[in-house]
Amino acid sequence: MPESPQRVAELVDAAVAALPGVARAYRAVPTAAGRAAPSSVLAHVTLLPRRVAVSVGVTEADDSRVVAASVAGAVRAVLPEDWSDAAVRVQVRRIEQLDPPPEG
Repeated sequence: MPESPQRVAELVDAAVAALPGVARAYRAVPTAAGRAAPSSVLAHVTLLPRRVAVSVGVTEADDSRVVAASVAGAVRAVLPEDWSDAAVRVQVRRIEQLDPPPEG
């Protein structure tokens, strides 16, 4: 049975979150109103056509092209066999300064 887009997005989220160089992951596709669509996953996955979109933030110290290539490779590595032909898009945002960790 083919994997659902929700399951594919969960796999992609887990793979992307574990990558060095990814400072922050963002919701990949906003709603028409410009707000994030309610979802438990960050990756945006469509069934027809099969597409996976991911949006990540990188710090100034990291090479955004290297991180984007790493993210794309990680996404491809976790895609189930029935999703191997999916188009993969990685959007990279430059983060000048990370938010300080919460005190406590």
